[in-house]
Amino acid sequence: MAQKNAFDELRKARWRRRGIRITLLVCALAFSASAQRTVSYKTTSVTGCLEEQPGPKYVLRDVKQVKVIAELEPVIFPVQTFSKYMGKQVRLQGRLSAGNDPVIMRVRGIKGLTGPCAAK
Repeated sequence: MAQKNAFDELRKARWRRRGIRITLLVCALAFSASAQRTVSYKTTSVTGCLEEQPGPKYVLRDVKQVKVIAELEPVIFPVQTFSKYMGKQVRLQGRLSAGNDPVIMRVRGIKGLTGPCAAK
């Protein structure tokens, strides 16, 4: 009889530990999901001047260099490709985030244009 009670107690303890682990896992997943922002991406083409900022990171500014349009992330080419177009006007094709600050553009294509960029 004592062995049966000890066995039942062990089994109950195992189920309690499993229940605690499952509860912690569910809480962690719920917290992780609530902490993530919902970001949607819209496929588009954007024209501006390509610049490098400390980090290093690349950004697209409007042609008059007044404000940053988006931070750039290459999708199908190496990040060093941006360096060829620094200080030049470009047309980028890719997916522009909505709901992020700063806006992020996942660039799939880049084309150099002949228009000037304003000096800083």
